[in-house]
Amino acid sequence: MDLTVAPHDLLKLGDTRLIPSSTQSEPSWVARVLTETPWVVVRRAPMATEFIPVGVRGKQRSERHAAFVSPETVIARISPERLAAARNWKASPRTGTVAALKALDEVEEILAAYRLDWGPAGSVGFELASGAPTAASDSDLDIVIRSPHRLSVQSARSLCDRLAGLQAQVDALLETPGGAVSLREYASGHVPVLQRTLYGPRLVEDPWGDGE
Repeated sequence: MDLTVAPHDLLKLGDTRLIPSSTQSEPSWVARVLTETPWVVVRRAPMATEFIPVGVRGKQRSERHAAFVSPETVIARISPERLAAARNWKASPRTGTVAALKALDEVEEILAAYRLDWGPAGSVGFELASGAPTAASDSDLDIVIRSPHRLSVQSARSLCDRLAGLQAQVDALLETPGGAVSLREYASGHVPVLQRTLYGPRLVEDPWGDGE
């Protein structure tokens, strides 16, 4: 299996024993949650030797745990783009009651016009990958938009305006070669903007830099 991973990818574990990311002890809820739903999300962090940086989602918003996993423990990998392509929300019985799931049809239509690869992340992405009902009725819809080449501020603004008209609050990240920036912040036209990189946040004038 190809274990080239990127932030927001979801990994299913065959062995749920984690490698600590710090000297702090593992919270008691982590083992319980992974027994029920053995899925983790790839964090935006440098690789620790051969290990993959991941985050564990608990049942509460305050329950998040950073750790590492060995590639040998991963039995499945699903990217946000694969979730969008699979369109599993159409068969979910919760799409009628969870606005963020219902909004995916409109997001798909809007993004198709811009010819940008995208996919759901956050609680919606986790639910579509794992099958666990993690999105609440009022959850925001987090989406990842792959933008390897520069998107004009004008295009970003029009995209932002269209997404703002949906029934769910959409939080979109533009994934550029150097890291991720908020679509809303970039569309504002103000500089610098905050870019999330593997080595932490930084302020940049141009999110694409020399990446084109």
